[in-house]
Amino acid sequence: MSDRSDRYHPHHRRTGPGAVHLAACGARRRLVGDVRRGDDIGWFHRCREEPRPTHRHRCDHLRDHDRRPLLPHQVAVRGRPRSLTYGAIALAILLTLLAGCTSKKHASTTPHAGGTLDVSIRDLGTLDPAKASGRGAILVVSQIFDSLTKIDATTGLVKPAAASKWTTSADGKTWTFTIAPAKYSNGDPVRARDFKFAFDRIAQKALKSDIAYELQPITGYAAAQVLGKAKSLAGVSAPSDGKLVIKLDRPFYELPYSLADPGFAPIPVSVYGGSTNGLKTTPVGNGPFHVVSATAESQATLARTDDYYGTKAYLDGIKFHVVTTGAGWSAFQGGQTDVTDVPADQVASGKGFDQRGFTPVWATLSFGPNLKLPKYQDLNVRIAMSLAIDRNAIASDVFKSTKDAATGLIPAGVRGYVPGACANCTFNQNRARLLLAAKFRSHPRPSISIDYLGEPTSKSVAQAIAKDLNEVGFHASLRAHTADAYTNLLNKGGQDFAELGWIQNVPSPDGFLAQQLLTGSPNNRIGFQYGRFDSDIAAARARKVETARLTAYANAEKRAFALMPIIPIVFYRNRLAVSSRVNGFTLDGAGIFDASAIWLS
Repeated sequence: MSDRSDRYHPHHRRTGPGAVHLAACGARRRLVGDVRRGDDIGWFHRCREEPRPTHRHRCDHLRDHDRRPLLPHQVAVRGRPRSLTYGAIALAILLTLLAGCTSKKHASTTPHAGGTLDVSIRDLGTLDPAKASGRGAILVVSQIFDSLTKIDATTGLVKPAAASKWTTSADGKTWTFTIAPAKYSNGDPVRARDFKFAFDRIAQKALKSDIAYELQPITGYAAAQVLGKAKSLAGVSAPSDGKLVIKLDRPFYELPYSLADPGFAPIPVSVYGGSTNGLKTTPVGNGPFHVVSATAESQATLARTDDYYGTKAYLDGIKFHVVTTGAGWSAFQGGQTDVTDVPADQVASGKGFDQRGFTPVWATLSFGPNLKLPKYQDLNVRIAMSLAIDRNAIASDVFKSTKDAATGLIPAGVRGYVPGACANCTFNQNRARLLLAAKFRSHPRPSISIDYLGEPTSKSVAQAIAKDLNEVGFHASLRAHTADAYTNLLNKGGQDFAELGWIQNVPSPDGFLAQQLLTGSPNNRIGFQYGRFDSDIAAARARKVETARLTAYANAEKRAFALMPIIPIVFYRNRLAVSSRVNGFTLDGAGIFDASAIWLS
């Protein structure tokens, strides 16, 4: 059981590759091939404006332009006039200088209300929680709505949000959430049936929601999402206005983390029961802010909701502007915006950057061999491929040191992350050559076609990998694809060695492992099937105690890498510039920050 002890200031809603690209292209837990993010890698982006943009709200994708951000907001301190002695004047000058220095960080340490936060983002699109896919849209949605639970950006742990508490049955298959007394921005009460309406809608196959897969453990998911025969989830019910009951087909103790995704927000039946069209630009939400105006491709203006059930926001409002990275960066340098992406080419020389905007992203870029092809069914071939790739060089040369060499599938910042989980993810071309020599001797080495999304950054990564593979004796070549063609290729299983990305809005290890590697998972693009790994995942999901569950996930990751079915390349990082006048800013791995906790100097 969890209770709402901290009446929640930072609600961290979650939110995928770059992180905080305030703006970007996509975001939920998705394979790169599913093209959903706006990062430096084609995978994660769909909507982009620059060769390597990261349209989202994540700094990870911040890119382009020159200098370091200046600290625009400084408070002038006036000394006393006239009738002071020289000593008093000297003291006044000293105090003024000290005050001026202090103001470079924050003019005051006492939170106070008022002011408008200006945020530059790379995308917006729909504000429908179930369909918002860009970083910008998800960031905005997370300020307008509260899901049942939230993620604490500092600890990475789940906490109550719209649900004040929850309980589970002894077998872990029935979850009861108590809905906190609250109102929507229009004054209507938040009811359990609104969550059922939202979940049923997401589960419907016709909606094509990116986050539907998160509902897989719930009874009735297959009938709705896979078969398309049901319009509701049999396992979700609202026996009263204050109780939501969720029944699962199997124990899944990561459920509270999954439900913290901003997409699982309540949709008021009283407003949208007949039609959900209004959700796109003028959604009625239960969060700390509400929409004043919004235009899909240009801006969103939010105002504080004064009768919010949680801790009332300090800010009067927030203005989100959809701009290119270059324009956002210029505005930041001129003191015209408070939060924006940092151009990739500015990060290396950005000494003195406020590190609050530079955090790990819950995302991993990998390449996966099609295990149905005979040439990849030999373990030593897969190990040799992994050992041949210089991940550090890719991180530094291709990504300009804005990414980190991946050492596993679970990235830093996600619960259960273990440094060095992949023993064969180190760079060792000599060992790779020995493995190939022992396997093929005088026989021809395998030819490898590297499939990737036809965008500049993806191409650069693919070229670097091809070069490394060829250096140890493989025969690697490149195959570029448009976004639609690439998705079709993966859906049909026609890929060879393919670029894959996984990004999540919540810090759960389950998606990185189970979604990509579990037998039968729709996101298992490589065709990996291993009964012992599947059993490890089932055991991890059934562990009620957090530490035991994370240990079980770590064991599953280790078991998977003993067979090297997938080859991680880089972990992502947020890259957001944050004005010195912004206080209370904490960024999570989804590129989301809780604006209700922010106050301005």
